[in-house]
Amino acid sequence: MHTIHYHVRESDQSTDLIGLLRERFGRYNDAEWQVQIDRGRLTVNGELGTPNTPIEPGAIVGFDPSDHEEPPTDTRWQALYEDEAVWVINKPAPLPCHRNGPYLRSNLMALLRKETGGARMHLMARLDRDTSGAVLVAKDRETCQAIHRSGQTSKTYWCVVHGSPPESFVCDEPMGPEPDHPTRQRCGVGKAAHTRFRRLHSHGGYSLVEAQPETGRTHQIRCHLAHAGWPIRGDRLYNAPVTAHEAEATRQMLHAAHIAFKHPTHGPLSIWAPAPDDFVQECRRLELCLPDVDTGSEPMDSNRDHPMEESKP
Repeated sequence: MHTIHYHVRESDQSTDLIGLLRERFGRYNDAEWQVQIDRGRLTVNGELGTPNTPIEPGAIVGFDPSDHEEPPTDTRWQALYEDEAVWVINKPAPLPCHRNGPYLRSNLMALLRKETGGARMHLMARLDRDTSGAVLVAKDRETCQAIHRSGQTSKTYWCVVHGSPPESFVCDEPMGPEPDHPTRQRCGVGKAAHTRFRRLHSHGGYSLVEAQPETGRTHQIRCHLAHAGWPIRGDRLYNAPVTAHEAEATRQMLHAAHIAFKHPTHGPLSIWAPAPDDFVQECRRLELCLPDVDTGSEPMDSNRDHPMEESKP
């Protein structure tokens, strides 16, 4: 295995190695990190670290996870578009976008770094591990900043939901973290959030819905749909009702189908991400018709400018 490196940020509060490990990496507790340090698995700027090794912004902390086994995941990512400045990836599910818990190497950014020989890139917007679809990656900081400044990035998602919502509707409930849960969000408090929805097809108590978030809050689509009474099929976190068929949905049926953004040199780009096999098969089983994107169909108001923040729908 190769050593994993972390570049200490200005925002990091810790001033010694054990404090940084506690602050940034919850995988081990202090005693377990002490074992890893004793085994010579932690370095700071290339030198073996101790718990009290000073840490400053710009330092490089290395970790050798030689005996670490990661949970199984799907690493078969697909490049939808690539040039000198950006990459648009069709991310499979389940696959985390970045290092998270036990997924030190089985994550999209680690796979892209391996593909490019360690190049540093910038993830423009995250997707949950169990959400598939289009992910935009900038290959340098200048491109990342230019795309953000343009304010012209929009994403469109397909969701299989319980029930039959209206033909079109909007949810503008503010969102914030659930106080008693480590990952779940709740509606009614927190930051402003706005999502537009359109029902594409309904059959037998389920619907295929198109979602276009105009803000980028964590779990925004999932939380808004659950709050509105049409939770995403297979989404256990937001209490989707369990049915006789629910066990067959191995993940939340949420796919980032389309992304549009202003390229710094090539101008506006519009890219579709084909739905993965599990999403297609679920729609077929429920007799829900997916849009035919090969005919040039466009998402709702695809030419509108929608600023997107870093998000995990």
